[in-house]
Amino acid sequence: MTEIEMAWAAGFFDGEGSVVIGHNRAGNSLRIIASQVDIRPLLKLQQLFGGGIYPRTGDNNPRHAQSYEWTTSSRRASAALGSMLPYLTVKREVAELAIEFQALKSSHRLGVRLTPEQKADEEWHRQALHALNARGQPKGTVILPPKKKSAQLRLLKEA
Repeated sequence: MTEIEMAWAAGFFDGEGSVVIGHNRAGNSLRIIASQVDIRPLLKLQQLFGGGIYPRTGDNNPRHAQSYEWTTSSRRASAALGSMLPYLTVKREVAELAIEFQALKSSHRLGVRLTPEQKADEEWHRQALHALNARGQPKGTVILPPKKKSAQLRLLKEA
């Protein structure tokens, strides 16, 4: 991967991508997504970072063009964000938090139940990422959940 490709991917992802920590019965998991009507940029993301491309469904409006979604998850998502990180602007904080979350997940042993503290750390990352993603909303200030009971709330002002 060239530096130009990483800069392009970061610019595209800054505008069209999203980062989520989803919760399912297996626990929390990192996922990155980019959606587009033109499939070509998504094919480039897939070439650079792997993952899958799927047609988006659920929009029955005949005036809307078919759109597609590129997605990858867990370690692959973290690696993609790490490669784009030097060039990200809008999603830099979200990417840093997501990479931190995946490092935490990767440190857990497979097949071993999480301790309450590990579960709390994962949940904090999920809520903090949700708060950062909502920053574009009219409220203007983001309050991240406290990491520990004694920790003070961290305020982030919009740039």
